[in-house]
Amino acid sequence: MKILGEELGEIGRWYIALPPLMLIGFLIGLFFLAAAGQSRLNAANERGARSQLRQQALSEFSRSYRMPSPAAGLSS
Repeated sequence: MKILGEELGEIGRWYIALPPLMLIGFLIGLFFLAAAGQSRLNAANERGARSQLRQQALSEFSRSYRMPSPAAGLSS
């Protein structure tokens, strides 16, 4: 195989084929990493939403169930 007037020999095919294959492999790897990161972000967002709902429910419960203070009974 000749490129720019130089004979590359049998290994020359790999010099031509390897860089595009490496680029494609790199892009596929980035795609999978981005997908994994997105799924982790979605899971963290769901955990945050559940925690916020739990906190809101506890806050509502504590507002609806107030224990009378001992001093309140003595003030009358």
